Amino acid sequence: MLTCFTIYSASTYLRLDFQGARVLVTAGTKGVGKAVVGVLKQRGARVLTTARHAPAECSADIFVAADLTTAEGCASVAQAVQAQMGGVDAIIHVVGGNEWQIAQLARHAAMSRSAFFAAFNETVGMPPGQYLLFWRMSLAKKALVSSKEKIEQIAFHIGYQSASAFNVAFTQYVGVPPGVFRRQNEAAQTHTPALNEARALP
Repeated sequence: MLTCFTIYSASTYLRLDFQGARVLVTAGTKGVGKAVVGVLKQRGARVLTTARHAPAECSADIFVAADLTTAEGCASVAQAVQAQMGGVDAIIHVVGGNEWQIAQLARHAAMSRSAFFAAFNETVGMPPGQYLLFWRMSLAKKALVSSKEKIEQIAFHIGYQSASAFNVAFTQYVGVPPGVFRRQNEAAQTHTPALNEARALP
């Protein structure tokens, strides 16, 4: 049976391991979706993802080429989920690239702006704007470390309309610009194997 993915607070989400969970991620072959698939795989999930066209490479366990704006595309994904995974425990619809506003989110939830803000804050433990920033920065850090995408592409994929706006937001949130963050992690990854090899020498 298909079930909806639950929104967790930031602290709870970071503790989840998804071990053994069967997860469907829409648009999981690039940008935000690809980063989401990577996080889920690290935490033990079996992931099926979709896109309109097959990518050159895909980190999900199963890929289905389908246009989810059509009934036929949705049906083909549902069939693949049942046939290849025996069902699904969670569905994540990737929409991180949208330039979300609280009023827009409230309309999607069929609530007033004030009611949505209060309900979200009570459920998640932080205001929607703060959570969206946390989620975008988490995806940005993942993409900077695990992909070769240009910073401009990452900025667009997580919902920023310009690289400069993303640079400012990332620097304020993380403490260093995205380019510096990427280089620091590349240096750390290069240094760790060499250090381990040196420690193994007699």
